[in-house]
Amino acid sequence: MKKTGSGKDDVNSMLTDCYDLGWLVDSAGAQERNKDYLCRICHKLANNALELSCKEHESNDEVFVVGESCLQKYLKENNGRCPISNHTSCEYQKSVSVRKQISKMAIYCPKQQQISMSNTSSSKSAKQLLQALRSDLINLKKPSSQSEGGRPNLFEKECTFKGTIKDLEQHLLKECPLCRVKCEFEEFGCVDTIEPSQLSHHNDTHLAQHLQL
Repeated sequence: MKKTGSGKDDVNSMLTDCYDLGWLVDSAGAQERNKDYLCRICHKLANNALELSCKEHESNDEVFVVGESCLQKYLKENNGRCPISNHTSCEYQKSVSVRKQISKMAIYCPKQQQISMSNTSSSKSAKQLLQALRSDLINLKKPSSQSEGGRPNLFEKECTFKGTIKDLEQHLLKECPLCRVKCEFEEFGCVDTIEPSQLSHHNDTHLAQHLQL
């Protein structure tokens, strides 16, 4: 998968690590409802699902599903031993059917979910804090959508994305207003980070600088 720029570690982990059940549009009871699609290592929805095919499991009717990133990390840290029964020479294969089912699951934007679920030190969620800050700004008679200098107010940013896991990479790398990416001319010296929707505008307004680089 591709990597993004500023905050790339956070976004890249959302694209490569197993998927949080809290992202699901229908998250109530998701653990039990999607038990066949959960990674046996981290217990989240398996990203790039693999199925363990070790001969030691042949007599077992249960299918052992793991996320690719989780399995690779586990094998590296445990000398290649199987995460299920700790035997050596762990064997696995791509689980096409599980990948198809997971790719169709409806989710909200994980970046927005991250903001909404994060708690402040005062036990208020980030969303509640933003609401309080908006209220304070209104009381101070400051514009709600613009800050000084005509720049968008950071606290007004939110993402209303609702799509499928299949759409996640496209959304986070090219559409989400809560993500920022490096300029395409970074390798030549441009250090700007831009919201995906503003990439074309940035390239147009910085054409001369990019050509100089």
